[in-house]
Amino acid sequence: MATETIDKPGIITPPQFFEDMFTDDKDEIGNDPNFPDAVIMLHLGGGKYCAVNCTTTGPDPMTVGCLVCFATEKEAEIWEEKYMSGEKVNKEFQEARKIAIDKPNIAGLALQKNAVTVNIHWVR
Repeated sequence: MATETIDKPGIITPPQFFEDMFTDDKDEIGNDPNFPDAVIMLHLGGGKYCAVNCTTTGPDPMTVGCLVCFATEKEAEIWEEKYMSGEKVNKEFQEARKIAIDKPNIAGLALQKNAVTVNIHWVR
């Protein structure tokens, strides 16, 4: 699965190929090289995690929901100071990916740096 870097804060580039968004190998795929092997997510209770809306670029922009994740505790704290807080939980990349896959309204994982989305790992 391809991930694309962010051109502008809050704007994401959609996958280059349709196949990148919809894969049948979700149980066999390896870790995304653009994401850490483990991430921190903000758990809000009741099976809910902090999410953010991102708008894709291109001729047909769309807004998609992504679960927020962080590479370090410090990045999570920066997000909490700016937006909202939750219980910081450590997840292996594949575990975080599974959480995103299990939520039908979520399109991917949004890696944050300085409270800005820097990478998206698409799950649909």
